[in-house]
Parts: sequence; C-alpha cells; structure tokens
Amino acid sequence: LLKMAEVEDRKIVDLFNEVWSAEKEISNSCDTLSDKIQGLIADTLATLSVLSQSIEQLSMFSHNEEVDEISTQDIRYLMLNALAGHLISKKKCQVQQRLEILTKSREFYVEFLKICRDYGIGPLGEIHQVLKPASDEEALLKHFPQKAKDLSSMTRAREAKIEKYKQSKLMEQQLSELQHNLGNDEQCRKYWLLVLNKWVNHVIEEMGNMDMEISMLKRMQNIPKSQIEEDRRNLRESIKPMQPFILTKDKLQAAVYGAGYPSLPTVTLDEYYEREAAAGRMPDQASKPASDKKEDEDSDDDFSDEKLKKKREFDDWKDTHRRGAGNRKNMG
Repeated sequence: LLKMAEVEDRKIVDLFNEVWSAEKEISNSCDTLSDKIQGLIADTLATLSVLSQSIEQLSMFSHNEEVDEISTQDIRYLMLNALAGHLISKKKCQVQQRLEILTKSREFYVEFLKICRDYGIGPLGEIHQVLKPASDEEALLKHFPQKAKDLSSMTRAREAKIEKYKQSKLMEQQLSELQHNLGNDEQCRKYWLLVLNKWVNHVIEEMGNMDMEISMLKRMQNIPKSQIEEDRRNLRESIKPMQPFILTKDKLQAAVYGAGYPSLPTVTLDEYYEREAAAGRMPDQASKPASDKKEDEDSDDDFSDEKLKKKREFDDWKDTHRRGAGNRKNMG
C-alpha cells in the first residue's frame, strides 16, 4: 500500500517513462521467467494500473475526436492497453492458468486496436479483420490449412509476412533517426505515431498466435486427463530405440582406408617377437637351438682373441714403418 501511494503521488509522464523503460528491459531479457524479471513485470503492471486510472479520471481521450486533436505529449498514452497486454502475456504460470492469462492479455489487445481504429492509426483493414469474431476452428484453420488448394493462400500469407518484415525494419530505422530530435514538437509527434503503428503490427501478429494457442488449450480442457496419460504412455511405448547405423560412403571408406583413426597397440614388443619367432619369420640366429648358440658363443670368443692379437701386431708394425713405405707403384 505504501508503494502504491508513492506511485500515485508521481507525475503521469514519470510513471509512463518508468513503464516504458521497464518494458524495454523485459523485452530485451533472455530469461523472462527469472524471479527478477517476474518481479519487474508485477511492479510494472501495478504502475501501469495506476497510470491508466489517472488518465481515465482526467478524461484525456474521446471517441469523438481525431488523432490530430490530441496533443503531442498525450499521444504516447494511447498504447497503455498494448503494454498491459504484452506484460500480462509474459507472466509465469502453470499450464492450467495459461488460458486465463492469454484471455486477459487478449482483452487488453482488443481495447488497444479499437482505440487505434477509432483514431485511424495503423492498417485499418487488418485491424477490422482481427477484431472480427472467429470460432476456435476458424482460428486453427487460419494457421494450419487442411487442403492443398490452400497453398496459394499460404503463399500470399508468406509474402505478406515478408513485406511486413521489410516495413518493420524501415520503421525501426525511422524511429532511430527521430529519437535524436524529440525536442522538436513535429518530430516528437511523428516519433510517437510511428511507435503506435509499430505496436499495432506487433499486436496483430501476437493476437494471431494467441487465438491459435487459446483454441488448442480449450481443446485440451475437453480431453479427459486419463486419456491424455494413456496417449502419452502409448506414445512412449510405440517409440522404438534408435539403432546405430553406418552411412554407405563411410562404410566403404573404412574398408579401404581403415577406421580413420590411429590403431592402439594390442601386444608388447616382446610378445610380438616371440610370436614371430615361433612362426619362423625371424632371422636364423633367432631360432637356433641352445647347443648351436653355445658353440657360436665359444667360436666368437676364440675369434675375438685371435682378432685382438692381430690388431696388436699391426699396431707394433706401424710404429716401425712409415705410412706409405714400400709403395713403389704410385711412387708415394
């Protein structure tokens, strides 16, 4: 109550600037379900409620006037219903409460479009089309055509969305240019009228999504919970686990070039040597019997002594003979 009293004591323009800044922060947030953003949504809706009541008490707008008769500083207050509907739609809730929240948000959107229609703001043809009441079946068929002949309407809808996207980009560019010169009354008026047109396009798109979601939620309410649980159980049982598969190209490539990664060793060097020796693929000395090896060792010892003796004699001979002596052929 104390916070609400403080809000009521502030100026209308200050309240709107606070709501406008909060809406930008909420829209730019990556996690609108966090406690911080949800708290900001609740506080902003409370401020927005006080602001709407103040404007209603002042009788600031009338259905009998034209948009040109509204002062430049008051045009911005025409979007309060759109801001309220946008913030309500972002409230965190359970599945059972989602239908109620969407319905309430849609009511604010409808009031906003009615005001814009009365003042001639935005695409009036689309506004009339959206405000026309439609059944739940029509809402679903509008987004999910059942017949092949509806492909032409889907193509037209796609082209219309592309055109709206281009217009939205152009509008954002114009808003960016006008935002730097809001001190000029004429530029400020153009800015807020352009903002209103942008919000009209946004609300029309959001209401289409809302109508589809509302119709689906209403259908879910008519389905017994036991049937929903049974359908979920049957769906889980019908889903077969995926089996590993190999693409034909990869299989053929692996057969030619190998697995495609370094092979890990399977035996030690000693085990490999013993296996090759047992298969007879090693040098002869590796597979000789033990008796032959002993004879070879004895002969090697004898050969070593004889060879050592010759080397010593040759060293002694070199001490008494100059290198090259006796070489008469080359006359060295």
